[in-house]
Amino acid sequence: MSIYTRENEYIQILSKRDYSVKELAKALFISEPTVRRDIIAMKDKELISCKRGMVSLNANSPDKRIPMFIRNIENPEAKIKIARKAASHIKNGEN
Repeated sequence: MSIYTRENEYIQILSKRDYSVKELAKALFISEPTVRRDIIAMKDKELISCKRGMVSLNANSPDKRIPMFIRNIENPEAKIKIARKAASHIKNGEN
């Protein structure tokens, strides 16, 4: 599996909390050296940051996937409320 395939997995995992290299390796079922190489590649893209042995998602990343992913999991109750209100304005047969 390539780094590009794993990037989305890293993003999903790191969106919940910060992880150590060892925890990431265990969560992704890959070796610690592979995680370290991936971290270097993702740091170059400014997707993640590392501090005191912990890896965290960089929410201010220039990569547009991350903000969208984060927005998808934030405020689910408000989004449901908005969707219901919008759905009430649509009548049968309207597209």
